[in-house]
Amino acid sequence: MGDEPSGSHVAFRVRGKTFAWYHGDGRRAINAKAPPGQNEELGREQPERCFIPSYLGPRGWVGLRVDLADTDWEQLESVVVHSYLLVAPKRLGAELLRGAET
Repeated sequence: MGDEPSGSHVAFRVRGKTFAWYHGDGRRAINAKAPPGQNEELGREQPERCFIPSYLGPRGWVGLRVDLADTDWEQLESVVVHSYLLVAPKRLGAELLRGAET
């Protein structure tokens, strides 16, 4: 897994595919790929924390703010892990899940 800075953004990739972005301009947020419909659901249910990113949202991505005093770090971890699992090769996803069980 690698990260690639680009101005105030950092891309998190696995095997050349991006599974998360950190945006540090304006509101600080992590954007991650979400299962179908989850991005809209999170944006609707938690509009103060979650949003549909302008360019990535239509492709199923969700933004989670990390600049709030009450950032839900467990939710953020869950969304990023699920994003990784959606993008990573199955073998690497299985390794991540095995590591989480121990």
